[in-house]
Amino acid sequence: MECPNCKKKLGLNVVICDYCGYDFLLKKVKKFRSMYSYSASRYSRLAAAILDSFIYAVPGVLVFLGILSFFKYDEDLCEIISFILCLPVLIYQAIILSKDGQTLGKKIMKIRIIKVDTGDNGGFKTNILIRLLLNSVFCIIPVYALVDILFIFREDNRCIHDLLAGTVVVET
Repeated sequence: MECPNCKKKLGLNVVICDYCGYDFLLKKVKKFRSMYSYSASRYSRLAAAILDSFIYAVPGVLVFLGILSFFKYDEDLCEIISFILCLPVLIYQAIILSKDGQTLGKKIMKIRIIKVDTGDNGGFKTNILIRLLLNSVFCIIPVYALVDILFIFREDNRCIHDLLAGTVVVET
């Protein structure tokens, strides 16, 4: 890939040129030089999502099964207790996502979420309220989740939730 501004040769999936600061997403030269210049691959984003699913699901299932046997198969009570016991994991993920732009899965895969226009972490408003909660609300619409996922095949690897929040997932 070549930068259209400075004509330097760059790697694949470049978000911002390391040499001149040209932003491929906004199609203009940026005032900052980001240390995060490459958008994360589809595979690293998928792996991070799978890791996060295991981080949420495995403890929940184990807790649920343990409680289920203890309370003699009262499933409603077990679900409530499982949720309460797994709540610290959800809270921790929300805190680090707000603070660092990374979940545990993203930390393991060495990727993070940044704002397209500044290269900074989006914080609570962008990463939690827009990317996570607003996107979850849109999942009520039939096939929205599938369309959101399929947007990853765009040239810039940004899904609908990235476009809504003005973010991009990059390698660190």
